[in-house]
Amino acid sequence: MKRIYKIMSLALVCGSIFFYSCETTNLDLTENPNALVPSQADVDFFMNSIQEDFVRQLDGDASVGADNWSTGGNQNGDGLNDFGLTLTRIYNLGGRSYASALQPGDGDDEWRNAYAGMLIDIKNMNVLAAEAGQTHHIAMGQFFEAYTLVTLVDFFGDIPLTEAIQGADNLNPSFDSGADIYDYALGLLDQAIVNFKSDASAEPQNDLYYGGNWIKWEKAANTLKMKIYLQRRLVDGSAKASFDAIVNSGNYISSTADDFQYNWPASSASNPDTRHPRYGLNYQATGAGDYMSNWLMNLMDTKHDPRIRYYFYRQNAATPGSSDAAPNEETLNCSLESPPQPLLMKKH
Repeated sequence: MKRIYKIMSLALVCGSIFFYSCETTNLDLTENPNALVPSQADVDFFMNSIQEDFVRQLDGDASVGADNWSTGGNQNGDGLNDFGLTLTRIYNLGGRSYASALQPGDGDDEWRNAYAGMLIDIKNMNVLAAEAGQTHHIAMGQFFEAYTLVTLVDFFGDIPLTEAIQGADNLNPSFDSGADIYDYALGLLDQAIVNFKSDASAEPQNDLYYGGNWIKWEKAANTLKMKIYLQRRLVDGSAKASFDAIVNSGNYISSTADDFQYNWPASSASNPDTRHPRYGLNYQATGAGDYMSNWLMNLMDTKHDPRIRYYFYRQNAATPGSSDAAPNEETLNCSLESPPQPLLMKKH
């Protein structure tokens, strides 16, 4: 019995040691040790990504799989500018009706880029920037967020905001009204203007729009506010007074010197291709993918619109495939195709 008792006592001691050791070991590793978390990120890296995602939200992407983009559906390269150009018939619509030319999935890229790209990056960046006093980073993020939200409302109507960007805690956020989002955007722009005027602890390493000119950023914020007032003037009795107040201040974009503009850095198809997406899609060996609207070209021609010389211009001295120039599929796709047989007109 004594032998059995000793064995049992030893087992109890060992068991106690084992359970005690478990209490001092953290097995709740909810963060992947092989992956970066927001607290380990760099504010400037966040800002670089936000700036590029913002311009691609509008201009789209020429290659599949860049950043948050997958470039799908019927839209050639996507981007909200492309939607606007086709809906207003500046580009050829590509169908006899809006329902046949545009599919529900065509907007997935823009939706994903906004919520899974820019907006979550801005939210995570603000935590780090606030701790470090980098108020100019925060101001730029507030401007991009306001611009993106207003644009999404203009294209899609009511969108998620209050319950958005909560990850797995809420995978089906409810929609906020467009009017509420406009109010939210105006508040963001007011905060951005305050932050643009502040003394930041450090400046962004890359400001791809104004090169760190915070006076021009403030003008851009006021101009975006003017757009919001203009669009809701029919339901907001104070919109005109608010609009006029900015006009009277003179603190808005009033010349091309203050244009809010992103200049695509490349002029050739280098790797990566950082040309404007419309160049990347159209200047390639297989020819262009975009086609201008016949209706628009005819209207400007028959009405002698003075802008026609700037909208449409000859890029080559001679038409490829004609008697004056050799065929060139890249500059004119149909220059390598045989012309159709002429129709024979019969007299009756």
